[in-house]
Amino acid sequence: MAKIALGVAVVMMLLSAFFGFQTKGKVTELRDSVKTTTENLVRTQSTADKAKADAKAAQEQAAAEKQRADAATADVATAKAEAEKASEEAKSLQAKIDAMPKTAEGATPVAGGGPTQEEMDKLRAELKDAQAKAAEAEQVKLTLENKAKSAESEANSMREQEQRRKQAIMRPGLEGQVLAVNGGFNFVVLSLGDRQGAMLN
Repeated sequence: MAKIALGVAVVMMLLSAFFGFQTKGKVTELRDSVKTTTENLVRTQSTADKAKADAKAAQEQAAAEKQRADAATADVATAKAEAEKASEEAKSLQAKIDAMPKTAEGATPVAGGGPTQEEMDKLRAELKDAQAKAAEAEQVKLTLENKAKSAESEANSMREQEQRRKQAIMRPGLEGQVLAVNGGFNFVVLSLGDRQGAMLN
């Protein structure tokens, strides 16, 4: 009977050691799994924080571009008004010159007649100056219009990029596979791209 009890005790000890070894392996596996999951969570949180920061920076940049475009549009309106004013001034002077009675070059006007040569020269000089101002204002207006178009185009581009980024982030169930890994050049080939909503961060 003692031998049977001793045999049962030895078997129980062996079973206890076996199950203890198995349990230790499972605990170690669980610890590794928890560690990996924690690391993945930290990486995911870091990626999410970076995405939020990128989104905020993109929104600020888009707002700045919008302000620049609005300022350029306001500058265009001012330049257009100045160009129109200069053009009207030149037209007014030309009309004034055209309305004066003509006198021969160098002739002295009859008393009570047309303007003197000196007055005509002064009016012509004013007309030339007004025309130069009108041409300069028109050039400034064209330059500012191009600047405004460029700023508006940049602002639209930023809005489109932000919209694409939002669509990619908010797209549910986007899944893909890693098709190839190149450790030497540090890149991977994925089974999806920007057409499917994947975005480069």
